[in-house]
Amino acid sequence: MAGGGRRPGGGRALGLLLLFRFAATWIGIFLGLLTRNEEAAGQLGGATFVLPLLSNAYIPVEGLPSGLRAVAEWNPISAVTTALRDLFGNAPVPDGAAWPVAHPVAGSLMWCVLLLAVFVPLAVHRYTHGER
Repeated sequence: MAGGGRRPGGGRALGLLLLFRFAATWIGIFLGLLTRNEEAAGQLGGATFVLPLLSNAYIPVEGLPSGLRAVAEWNPISAVTTALRDLFGNAPVPDGAAWPVAHPVAGSLMWCVLLLAVFVPLAVHRYTHGER
């Protein structure tokens, strides 16, 4: 295999994954700060389990009903999944999809910036002010 088995978009894909993980971590920090005890914080993982299922990570969204398809296409996980597939050259970007999926790398970056812009200030504010 030419190039030692390396994929052309591998570095960018890894960077995108790390950025999305960083943004998702801030969501977790904020949600953890909202909970009153450790047991409730532990239950948050189950609540977020449905997010990947409402994305294009496991199934193609073309066959979904229009309302569910819109939710799946605007899901940040769908943008990241499509971007990774595009960067690795595994699948073409779908035609007629919502903007984050039609422009997957830009859509993923938009979601990361938006999530960070919302959840970093919320988490920092919650941490600094706490419960009084």
